[in-house]
Amino acid sequence: MIKKIALLSIILLGLVGVTVLNTGNTSAVSLLTSVCSNPVAQKSASACQDSSKVSQNSNPIIGEIKIAINTLSYIIGIVSVVVIIISGLRMVLGGSDPQTISSARNSIIYAMVGIVVVVISQALVVFVLNKIK
Repeated sequence: MIKKIALLSIILLGLVGVTVLNTGNTSAVSLLTSVCSNPVAQKSASACQDSSKVSQNSNPIIGEIKIAINTLSYIIGIVSVVVIIISGLRMVLGGSDPQTISSARNSIIYAMVGIVVVVISQALVVFVLNKIK
């Protein structure tokens, strides 16, 4: 059980590390970039015409929402990592007290679930904001 928790926490910390250490602009990957770079496809495909209209009419409020979401995600990620570290120390230093160990284990699980929820919600919000642009 502890090996599974350790493996899951390493994977999640890697994901959070990538998210926290990303200092550049984040944007969704456009699957239409390679298709729409063809001049023939630009004129005939409606998806290419729709994507060009979206990029011309960008809303500044959406940019501000993205910045706020990214900032909140970074803060929640950092707080979750700190909670995991503190709970790990409580678990190690808890000795033979089963209540302390159980409380620390629950805190680690809740922090990891929080990280997963933040990653999924950020992906959904970015997806939706890119669609309504």
